[in-house]
Amino acid sequence: MRRIHLSDPAWQTTFPFLVEPRENEWLTGLLLHCDEVNHWSSGTTLTHILRMNEQAARSNLSLIVPSGVRLDSLAQVLAVPMHPLLATTYQEELARIYDLSNPSALLLNTSFSFQVCPVCVEEQRILLRSLTLQHITCCPQHQVALVDTCQCGVSLRPFSRPALPFTCYKCGLSWAKLPRHEAVPERLELEQTLLSSYDFFFTKGTPELLASALRLIYDSVVEKGEIRVPLRDEAVQFLTDRSMPQRTSSLGYVVHALLQLDLSPRDILMYAGSLPWRSVRWTTFQCPAPNCPYVKMLRDRIHELDDPGKDKA
Repeated sequence: MRRIHLSDPAWQTTFPFLVEPRENEWLTGLLLHCDEVNHWSSGTTLTHILRMNEQAARSNLSLIVPSGVRLDSLAQVLAVPMHPLLATTYQEELARIYDLSNPSALLLNTSFSFQVCPVCVEEQRILLRSLTLQHITCCPQHQVALVDTCQCGVSLRPFSRPALPFTCYKCGLSWAKLPRHEAVPERLELEQTLLSSYDFFFTKGTPELLASALRLIYDSVVEKGEIRVPLRDEAVQFLTDRSMPQRTSSLGYVVHALLQLDLSPRDILMYAGSLPWRSVRWTTFQCPAPNCPYVKMLRDRIHELDDPGKDKA
């Protein structure tokens, strides 16, 4: 936290107390942190930013992407660069994966529900961005179940004036004092697999890779002969940059389908390309010819997955 003194010219354009985005911090938590250090009620910072865009619909904000929120204005009042603010959302990742300049939050999570880790709130006053992902119900760092309901019975709300930041809007209980239930080990293991798949798409995802993953899911369902996942996501239409409606699948659906079908990022890389390769667990390809280009292709894809130096920014 940095304080701006009255003698500083920045007093005219910034908040009295400034905060900076932290690693894996969610935009909602950053706004609440700003409210808290400035001794404001919950949602004051958000309201200030929304006033600069009268068309923003506050009730529809999930802040998974900054739809309706002027991040350039927030960057100005916090005196921080834009890129760290974008990193508090999934704007850049979804834009690259779906080839859209203004992706919808529904492309990531079609059933968003606000939930917090009480330990994260107590120790760092932080809401983690990764805990907004669909099907994630536990904090992998503290291994406790996420909480979406206060002890008084109401659903938690991220912003509600005149409540204090990080507290229940009805009874005033601090989120840090919410019950802490140890996560089931099997659930933690399952969600770690989901998080690994999310990370794979966030670092390497492209429209082509997403298309390969969807083809692999479809072919796997057909090959197994059992419908363990629906072949299509919810019937949601998203507008592209060309204003043409297209139907697609959310990333939350994709990673959950991969989990149910016991498929991994390695399988997707094997499947992507000029030939529809099956998983190496299903087909062992051997070629007697020296320097076989197809064997080389498989090795290159394995190396691409295993080499962290090739991750995309």
